[in-house]
Amino acid sequence: MEQPKRVFTGDRDLEALTSPGAICLQGREDPPRQRDVVSEFVGEGGKVSGAKLKSGETIACDLAVVGAGAQPNLEWCPAELKQEQRGLLVDANMQTSHPDVYAVGDVATFPSRYGGLLRCENVDHARKSAAQAVKAAMKLSVEPYSYLPYFYTRIFEYTDSPIVFNFFGDQHHPPRASSGRLE
Repeated sequence: MEQPKRVFTGDRDLEALTSPGAICLQGREDPPRQRDVVSEFVGEGGKVSGAKLKSGETIACDLAVVGAGAQPNLEWCPAELKQEQRGLLVDANMQTSHPDVYAVGDVATFPSRYGGLLRCENVDHARKSAAQAVKAAMKLSVEPYSYLPYFYTRIFEYTDSPIVFNFFGDQHHPPRASSGRLE
């Protein structure tokens, strides 16, 4: 097994997260790693020492963070509602293919400000898309929905040294980062 890769430094600088030694299992490396899945964690004495992938490769680590997601359940939705990207296809007013049905939040696949379609799973989008749908359903004048995706995570939030990441933009494009500015 290779030596553990350092991802966080003492001051949690972004350079450490984007260095060639950082591990990302969803294809954000350069060159992209073919998407793989962790099949098990290995270690001794209650401490993790690696993540074994389905491909057979084992990646050394001394910390594993597991994010368990969910998918919208669309089985109950009528077949005439168009679906895209595991969500209900909506227009810029959150209106589905049926004029009396609106979809918001995790279940809505909407036109992205970057082109194409986007389905976004976070509370900020849920609130803003709901406000858009209500205004549109009430026939109020609204600008087309132009959401800047915002993703965040907080690790050790209630300690003296929380780690907080904020990401803006479409997660389907290579990330760019700067010192406190959006690029």
